Amino acid sequence: MENCTNTKTDFIQSLIDRNLFWSYSITDAANLPDELLIEQVLGYGEPNDIVDLKKFFKLSQIKQVWQHHLLPDSRFKNANVWLAKVFFNIRRADKYIEKYSIQKNRYDRLRILAAKS
Repeated sequence: MENCTNTKTDFIQSLIDRNLFWSYSITDAANLPDELLIEQVLGYGEPNDIVDLKKFFKLSQIKQVWQHHLLPDSRFKNANVWLAKVFFNIRRADKYIEKYSIQKNRYDRLRILAAKS
């Protein structure tokens, strides 16, 4: 599916129109936090959407969101391998993913959060 994404607002609106933010109450594309936008596109977007992220964000910012939100989450295992190899050009993707999965796994983060309450 080709997107007409000349501006960041157009890009976000195209994602909203395709229900990429189905679990969020998004009323204004301009108020969507960048980190949430990047996370949703990396996790649920089409390859063209992921490439379009580079138009609006630095690769380092995209990679940081990926490392903190998607890599530790085992639900995105296949997407993480693809992102590592194709999008971020990481040669030893399996080792890289393993390193971040161990450092920040979802279970440990939830356990720490539960202990705080």
